[in-house]
Amino acid sequence: MPGSYDVHTYPFECDVVIVTPVKIALSSYDVSLSSLGVTEVARVRPRPSNGKYRVKVPAGEYSVLPVVDGMVIAAGLARNGQGYANYVDLSANEIKTFNITVKYLVY
Repeated sequence: MPGSYDVHTYPFECDVVIVTPVKIALSSYDVSLSSLGVTEVARVRPRPSNGKYRVKVPAGEYSVLPVVDGMVIAAGLARNGQGYANYVDLSANEIKTFNITVKYLVY
């Protein structure tokens, strides 16, 4: 049927970039990381075998963004009540699990 598609889950390998909290419009699909004017705190590459990552950052508020070739994959990012994308607030010595779902079309 034209215009319809099935949803499947496939592995998606990309960098995970932790930045100061950032608002990204819901209508955005991909946006240049450099155009957001944020401070990059950390960058990790998930393990290819399981897609998991571990990163240590100071206590604070962050956005956790999937990035490919300098572009944030914005489709599917969660927004908190203030509109911050993939927002996480960390206290000292706190460990959090943060799941990222990337929505993309495969042709």
